[in-house]
Amino acid sequence: MHAQVTPEDSRLLHSIPPARVALIERIAQAAPGAGKTAKAQSNLQQRFVRSYFRGVGEEDLAERTPAILAKAAMDHLAFGTERKPAGQSLIRVFNPDPKRDGFESPHTVVMLVTDDAPFLVDSVGIVFRRAEVAVHMIVHPVLDVHRDGRGRIVELGANGSDKTHAESWQLYEIDRQNDPARLEKLQHDIEATLSDVHVAVEDWPRMREKAKSIAAELESNPPPLPADEISEGRRLLEWMEGRHFVFLGYRHYNLERGSSEDKLVPDGRSGLGILRNGGRGTLRSGTTTLRGDVRARARESELLILTKANSTATVHRGEYLDYIGVKTFDNRGKVNGEHRFLGLWTSTAYHRTPRDIPVLRRKVDRVIEYFGLDSASHDGKAVLNVLETYPRDELFQASVDDLIRIARGVVNLYERRTVRMLVRRDPYHRFFSCLIYVPRDRYNTEVRQRFEKIVLDGFNGKSVETQVQISGSNHARVHVVVHTDPEVRAKVDYMAVERRIAEAALTWSDRLRDIVVENKGEAAGLALANRYRRAFSMSYEEDVSPRDALDDLTDLEALREQPATLRLNLHRPPAQKPERVHLKVVKLGEPVPISDLRPFSNSFLMRFLFALSKKDECDDAAPNNLSGAILKDSYLDIQGIPHWATLPNLEIFANAGYPFTRRADLADTAVVLPDTAAAEEIEMYLTLMGHFGAQTGYPVLNVSVTNADGMKSDSGKDYLVIGTVDDQSAISRLNPSLPVGIDGSGLHIQDTQGFFAQLQHAWWKVRSSDRVQSGQLETAGLLPDALIEAIEWPSRSSRSVVVIALRDKDVVPNFLSIFLKTSQSSDVSQSVSVLHGSRFTSYRIGNDVYHVGALSLWIKLNMLFERFQWLMVACILCFCFLIAIILRSILRKKARSRLQGNN
Repeated sequence: MHAQVTPEDSRLLHSIPPARVALIERIAQAAPGAGKTAKAQSNLQQRFVRSYFRGVGEEDLAERTPAILAKAAMDHLAFGTERKPAGQSLIRVFNPDPKRDGFESPHTVVMLVTDDAPFLVDSVGIVFRRAEVAVHMIVHPVLDVHRDGRGRIVELGANGSDKTHAESWQLYEIDRQNDPARLEKLQHDIEATLSDVHVAVEDWPRMREKAKSIAAELESNPPPLPADEISEGRRLLEWMEGRHFVFLGYRHYNLERGSSEDKLVPDGRSGLGILRNGGRGTLRSGTTTLRGDVRARARESELLILTKANSTATVHRGEYLDYIGVKTFDNRGKVNGEHRFLGLWTSTAYHRTPRDIPVLRRKVDRVIEYFGLDSASHDGKAVLNVLETYPRDELFQASVDDLIRIARGVVNLYERRTVRMLVRRDPYHRFFSCLIYVPRDRYNTEVRQRFEKIVLDGFNGKSVETQVQISGSNHARVHVVVHTDPEVRAKVDYMAVERRIAEAALTWSDRLRDIVVENKGEAAGLALANRYRRAFSMSYEEDVSPRDALDDLTDLEALREQPATLRLNLHRPPAQKPERVHLKVVKLGEPVPISDLRPFSNSFLMRFLFALSKKDECDDAAPNNLSGAILKDSYLDIQGIPHWATLPNLEIFANAGYPFTRRADLADTAVVLPDTAAAEEIEMYLTLMGHFGAQTGYPVLNVSVTNADGMKSDSGKDYLVIGTVDDQSAISRLNPSLPVGIDGSGLHIQDTQGFFAQLQHAWWKVRSSDRVQSGQLETAGLLPDALIEAIEWPSRSSRSVVVIALRDKDVVPNFLSIFLKTSQSSDVSQSVSVLHGSRFTSYRIGNDVYHVGALSLWIKLNMLFERFQWLMVACILCFCFLIAIILRSILRKKARSRLQGNN
């Protein structure tokens, strides 16, 4: 039996979509005790549920079961049943437990019950944004609640009874927080924010009245300042009071002058809102000592101070607070204090034309008057447009001289494809305001991030705020505010920062155009650059510098004359190792498969021209003037090329599928998949096999597939292990032998050969990419996206295992994309390669080298003596000793013969 829907509930649900009404009814029917408890209590619960979810979207309601939502609502009702004393804010931040709370959620839940007030939801959202947690669902009804003298709920929505009081009930599902300290901090921050909201709202009428009284005093008892300045200041206060400014705090300060420093002393009894006595502002707004430029600025005979405060708002919008100061003057016309308002400009202050806003209209008129331009002329309209679209906060804060300088710089840009940075320094040395103009087609998020990094470094900043305007102009405007330490007055090289900004805004095509024009002349260079402006892919631009692309442009131009030509370029890029060369094939049409580059005889002859190195200094080197061949069965024959090699080598694996010298058809390789392989893992296996087949020229590979139980340590197979950390049991079996162990908690550098002490939860950056030495690991984070490592397994078997361990199945598409893209580069190499985001980073763990090929006895002795030179001395001494013994024996024998002959 379900509870009846009362006429009042019907009216409540009448104005919302029918689909939502149906969902709410299911929730009401699922409420614990619906229709079973006492009638009054049941009616209260049903009315609460219907009111509670009335404003929640259908998609949020449909994603969760009615039972879970009903239990969460009942838990919230139980939590807010009693509020005492009146006006108390109830806050609870917790991870639901089914036994304790009656419901469960994968997220952390925040429940609030407080007196209704403006800005509550916005202000709580500021707390979550600053904590960098996402909100997954919001329930925020405003309920008319009647409570008894003990603060307990008597009824809801009592037909307009004067005993009811509007209360805000809010429930948030946010990112799961398991750290108790994080939960406690969130609750503390929400409590502080609600306190700020309530004191600001409570004192709002008094702050508005204060602004009106100050404006009236300016008219009745004006200070000794120009009449138009006083008039504009008075009108600005009246305009602010007309709901164009969100008043959050007010306080009066007295200026106490000294011989070397002044003091700005707060009048504690005057505080309102967030600057009220005992409010959060009291702790940080005590007496301020003024020296130097700031002291002189405070003494200046100007009526208004329009700037930003040092702190950010906790109410309405999480921005730096707007600071409006009105100076007071003594009988001698000297500054003796200020009225300070803190708050936020409303949207009308940002969207209305500045010619309708007091103080701003006076600034605009003075700038246009300075240039002496006809408002109907091109330049006059250009200056007016700059001021109309100027960042509004900057327009309030900037002096007329700053506006004249910056407006001239913006207008002088015209339609030129150039980059400009125009800077204004805050007179209180708290920030730099940078207007960066960049050609619109060059702007993107990556460029903005580069700008932020450059100005943060160039101005020695602590943090940045950025706003971007992209309009019909040829330029995008990036407004970056760099917050700095006011005590640090470092000299800034503005021109150097602007040069770095201009360089950061250049695209690869821009750099290519400049190089081509430099080499070919302006007319021919521009024509050539424009012809191939969109010809190169992003991967090409990442791998080839614009200067190196000049040779490719020459080849492409030659193909225009001879389209059927195949152009080959064997070269060594400047950053490449001396022993490596690149072969570039340029042709029209489809790319050439690597297998098609092999001779028709299916034998690819090669000649190695390397010098033999010492074992300890080995870098995959071989003796001089020896040859080898890939024979018809694709077996790499290097038996005649004895050398030492640093193995395993993942670069060979990335290109051909095996880290040691093996047959190209991988007949000795087994692929190890999880016991229950997911679709993504099977896709990865098939994609890799296709890749290796294309690389080696054998599209059908003779490989076997097994699971962890099928791995035999009998030196009969090479293994390729594929899977996620959680699914692939072979990883745990191999972990004791791996230099980098991996499990659900992260990576572990293991002391498999006496080189490393174990480091838990390691993901590292290595200062030297050649070899990892003791003390060169820096841990930062947990599991990377993927890890590839190769080992000889079993030990001394000349057989290998390659492990591809994935964090989870979701990273498979990204892994395959990056791996296939970079397989022919050197990003995947050495013995361990880590994928983090879009790039592999490779490391050599340990210092093992392996002997490959057959060595003659003479070469072995030669290498032995070369390595152990003392052994050569010992052998020579032994040889000399042996010769001495032999000579002595011969001489004794001859002497004995002579004696016998004489006898």
